[in-house]
Amino acid sequence: MPTKEQEFVASLMRWFTANQEKDLPWRKTNEPWPTLVAAVLLRNTTTKQVKQLYSSFIGRYPSPMALAGERVETLRQLLQPLGMSRIKATQLRKMETALVHRYKGRVPDTREIG
Repeated sequence: MPTKEQEFVASLMRWFTANQEKDLPWRKTNEPWPTLVAAVLLRNTTTKQVKQLYSSFIGRYPSPMALAGERVETLRQLLQPLGMSRIKATQLRKMETALVHRYKGRVPDTREIG
């Protein structure tokens, strides 16, 4: 007989399976850069809003190197429909700068602290 915890987990998994949105472009890649970009864009924003902008953003900036040197103001304007555009633009630029300068434009395979 399942415990209450097991029943809850099973119920939660059934709900998630029934309600998750499966057609999300950032779930169709194993590349870390698009996943990182999606994480920034999704902050305090609906999935629907991000989904409308994500593909064109990744098309324009498919890698940290492609984003290198882009003005924060240009990014802010592109991200304005998502809200918090200045914060998101600044985060993306800082992330890109770190990746380009510390990791030659690639997302590292391991988590480094420091």
